Amino acid sequence: MKKTLMLALIASLPLAWNADVMAQDWSKEYETTKISDRLYTFWRRGIRNIFVVTDEGVIATDPISPEAAEVYRAEIAKVTDLPVRYVIYSHEHWDHVLGGQIFKDEGAEFISHENCLKFFFRNPNPDLVIPDRTISGNTLFSLGDESFHLRYLGENHGDCLLVFDFPEERAIYLADLATDGFIGLGTMPDYDLIEYLRSLREIEAMDFDLMIGAHGPARAGKDAVVIRRRWMEAIIEAVGRELEAGTPVAAIAGKLHFPEFEHLRGYESQLPAFVLRMAQFHEMGW
Repeated sequence: MKKTLMLALIASLPLAWNADVMAQDWSKEYETTKISDRLYTFWRRGIRNIFVVTDEGVIATDPISPEAAEVYRAEIAKVTDLPVRYVIYSHEHWDHVLGGQIFKDEGAEFISHENCLKFFFRNPNPDLVIPDRTISGNTLFSLGDESFHLRYLGENHGDCLLVFDFPEERAIYLADLATDGFIGLGTMPDYDLIEYLRSLREIEAMDFDLMIGAHGPARAGKDAVVIRRRWMEAIIEAVGRELEAGTPVAAIAGKLHFPEFEHLRGYESQLPAFVLRMAQFHEMGW
């Protein structure tokens, strides 16, 4: 009976999911923002990446899509005429990593965490450039006169996500794990809840002030990570408490109220999906 109810609830979620995705500023064609003399961020219809300019060339990141990559490359050319030497994938998901052929054609080397390869070979896509080289853990990445850290925190959202850490700017680039001003997608696609919470706590303990999020503004604070961690702890605990009390899954969302988080975009529309996802976690362990 519980499984039947859960399937029925799942069927009702796509409209809310789409509404909150579209509520983000996907209409903006593109925008490039200078963070520092070496660090820039590029936004294209709801997805953000970064690039780093060095005296020996450019380190680019997620191409996003074939169409976005064309604009991305043109925006880099407005900053420097040096070649793109590397493209580093933040993680494995297609909404971030497609379209890199334009960079491959100019000789860029593609890099990801080694665990991304499992996903890439299992889910081939003609618009994906397979990495030439992989890393297996935390890495100090250098080119010319510039360097920054690639931090691998283990499984969380997928199994190969890298946090880009720029100590000089006291900044990180973070894909998908937290978005400033947004409650998150309640369905939590490809998230391991336990490992996700662990990763948020580890990121929170890092020494930074500025977060550049892959689906948010060019500049956000560490509080975006703190709020997401607090939200996850609160919703997991609250749903578990209601299940222990015998509250039917379908009735839980109507009984919950979180004043600390109700200002976040998506709070009302995503709450039913979060409840279902947390019930699944408490009842099935995943």
